[in-house]
Amino acid sequence: MSTTSTSTPDVSGADSKDHVSMTTGVRLTGADNYTTWAFAMTAMLDAHGLADYVDKSKSARATDERKKARAMFAITRNIGTSHMALIKGCTRDPAGAWDILRDEYAGKSNQDTATLLIELFGKRLDPCPSIEEAKAHFERMNDLNLRLREIQEDRALPDVILSVLMAMPLPNDMEQIRYARLSGPAEMLTSRTIRDDVISLLRRMAVTDGAAANSGDAAMNANSGGGGGRRRRSIAVGSSVVVNGLVSLVGSVAPSLANGGDVRAHRIVDDAVKLRRRSLGLGRESRITSSNAFTKYACARLELSPISTSVRPTAPISLRACL
Repeated sequence: MSTTSTSTPDVSGADSKDHVSMTTGVRLTGADNYTTWAFAMTAMLDAHGLADYVDKSKSARATDERKKARAMFAITRNIGTSHMALIKGCTRDPAGAWDILRDEYAGKSNQDTATLLIELFGKRLDPCPSIEEAKAHFERMNDLNLRLREIQEDRALPDVILSVLMAMPLPNDMEQIRYARLSGPAEMLTSRTIRDDVISLLRRMAVTDGAAANSGDAAMNANSGGGGGRRRRSIAVGSSVVVNGLVSLVGSVAPSLANGGDVRAHRIVDDAVKLRRRSLGLGRESRITSSNAFTKYACARLELSPISTSVRPTAPISLRACL
């Protein structure tokens, strides 16, 4: 008795685990993660011997109907329902589906190229970033360049140009990285090196700021006992340590505060001290004031001349977001 085969290609694979392995773990969400999705998909399809089936330039030798169906199945397993509408007409054409998704989320026209270049040239790392914010910034710049390559191979910027775009707009407190890389050995001017330099600097700054804060807290705890005159002396000693600990804080947020140069150093210091006093649970009678030495230091870190206390700031400055 003969068995009649169905017209639907078998996509089950050599074993039952193929269905699981067809999922990359990176689901397409849109333009923001297209290059990551395409990278994961290409690696997975290549591992299964299906890469030729999503490349129209190789369609002449990609004729195995079973593999074609499996490639299409892999695409549908790694996109959201909202993206299915774009490729519903490509039931047996994985290469066509791939091109539609690429054109939709990576771009294809000169206008798309211009938009990506404008965004890439306009990227700036915000002052006082966290490590995660810095990582996301550089990842975004690399992603924009990869999307240019998806449109056309030779439209992506060479790495040396991308490196300069990363280095030139760095915040002022990272100028040593800019100078070191732009004037250093040519082989060290890479996008990866710029990123690693910034991350390393932010980690060192975090350690320094953490150590300063811990020393202030430890001093306050050690001097918190007793009453009367001893209590007042303890507060005075602890307050001095807290004010000194604010030196690194003011220095770390200086670039964001110094925009336009209209910054009042005394107000910055007083605001920071006020918030710090509140976090330590100190009352009004234990008011902490900034010393002349600290004010001068803060001005130097802000690259400003000492400002008269009689001059009122044009707008209140709060360090709440940076504490």
